Amino acid sequence: MKKIAVFGCVLAFLAGSLSADGLYGDKEVFFRATSKGSPYHDYAQPFATTFGTMLNSGWTRSVSVPREFAWNVGLLVPWALRMDDDRTFGADGASYPTYMGVDRNRATGNAIAPELRGIADPLFGMALLSFEGGVSWWHTALDLRFFWLPEISAGGDGYSVAWFGFGFQHDVGHWIPVKLPVDFAVAWHGTWWGLDFAPNGRWRGERRMDGFANVTNLITGIRLGLVEFFGELGWEYSTLDLSGTPRKLDAAGNAVESFEGSGHVVGRNGFRIALGVSFHTGVTNGLGFNMGAQPGGWLRLFNAPAAK
Repeated sequence: MKKIAVFGCVLAFLAGSLSADGLYGDKEVFFRATSKGSPYHDYAQPFATTFGTMLNSGWTRSVSVPREFAWNVGLLVPWALRMDDDRTFGADGASYPTYMGVDRNRATGNAIAPELRGIADPLFGMALLSFEGGVSWWHTALDLRFFWLPEISAGGDGYSVAWFGFGFQHDVGHWIPVKLPVDFAVAWHGTWWGLDFAPNGRWRGERRMDGFANVTNLITGIRLGLVEFFGELGWEYSTLDLSGTPRKLDAAGNAVESFEGSGHVVGRNGFRIALGVSFHTGVTNGLGFNMGAQPGGWLRLFNAPAAK
């Protein structure tokens, strides 16, 4: 029950986005998501962008990485907000709603894909608890992040989600021969995630979503006693691959349509900046905000041992 409560926000987000008759009526648009250049790709792109923004957030715990061997474990809540760019996309001089859009943005006489409709979902975005940990030695940290939620029912449909992320951070400040009040580090982190969606309405079968997100950062920060302020400048990237063979049933339960094959969705990627603060008080906690493809951020509940 505790696990269900923690992840209620994302399940509500997914249920509102993908549940029966929630995604334009029959889920077909999301099932049709294909390669870049297709309106179905642009319709589903905010999903890849939102997951990517969330999972790329909150990797920095401390800019300085000690020379001595150390380890850490903790809990983190990364999050992402959606923007107006997530609600519509343009094609042939007209504006169409994404699945995060609303029906009033739908163009009349849509000859490209007349079924494109938004869900008018009221939720602000996505947030998920994540387990984190890692080891460090000789000014280099190996960071890990993971989560697994077995299948649960939401909106009558089945969902399960899991991800695993890892990356490294290297403290380059120790190479500078002059002692400076600020420290510098470079980092790369990637996350592989998967979501299984099993509809239980007019559509049956399974749809698998496999995503990848990564972020490369230049980090600088300053430590003032127990408080550390830091900033990040980097590039973030996310993709989403879809597979599975969902089937559409008629009133008698007979399959009248199915989708086979795969789709590849590329997130709205680009440069990002982030500002954060960590509190090293026996354990490390903190929070931060990043702005890139979407607004996002993180809340570090705790991480132990604390950074020295």
